[in-house]
Amino acid sequence: MKNHANRQDAAIRSRILPLAIIALMCLLTIVPSLCYPRDTVPEQERVSPSDTIAEPQTVTPSDAETEEDEPVPDQADNPVDAFFDAWGLDNSTSSNYHMTQYRAARADAWLAEVEHGYAMLEEHINPYISEEGQKNYREIIRRARESFLVYAEEGTYLEATVTASNTFAANPSEDDLIYAGTAKEGYHLWLKGDACRAEALRLYGMIDMIYYFEECPELFVFDAEEFMSTVTEKYDIVLAPAAQ
Repeated sequence: MKNHANRQDAAIRSRILPLAIIALMCLLTIVPSLCYPRDTVPEQERVSPSDTIAEPQTVTPSDAETEEDEPVPDQADNPVDAFFDAWGLDNSTSSNYHMTQYRAARADAWLAEVEHGYAMLEEHINPYISEEGQKNYREIIRRARESFLVYAEEGTYLEATVTASNTFAANPSEDDLIYAGTAKEGYHLWLKGDACRAEALRLYGMIDMIYYFEECPELFVFDAEEFMSTVTEKYDIVLAPAAQ
């Protein structure tokens, strides 16, 4: 009787043990998912046709050239530079002599602006200054003008001589010939033109300060049409549009 009971207990344990193992395995599978839920991925929003990415634009060679940082030529801010930037020597008058004449024309144009600048300064002396004071300032203007004209002619000639000849030498030799390059006079006139240009702009800058609280009148006296009408007769040159 006792043996029969023991056999029944063993049979029950043999049935329960597999069930217990299965239940334990299920429990091991379910518990981690409850403790550590997986990150849920939100549903992707629907994309309308208007939200789609546009196709990349193709760049044509002409567009590429436009987008490149190409240097933009400086635009002259005064009528004298604008004229001589736009007009050069015609092929019929392009010798060294004519180039010298072309530079003489440029120097004369800037010299006229210098003369105008000094004349304007004299006109703007305050009339409420005493007569003696006005006389003193006119004398200052006169001396300043004359000093500049001497430099513009003689100072630039000296520089051109040093640059284009052996008139000045570190180690002179008795056998050396004294020479001056054929471009010396043209270079002198170019330097003179540069000096007059700087002086005219300096004077006009001073006059512009006088009109600090008022609209400054036109300062330049250069007239391109009048200049063009006399340039051939006066300087023996013919002008043509300058090559870009």
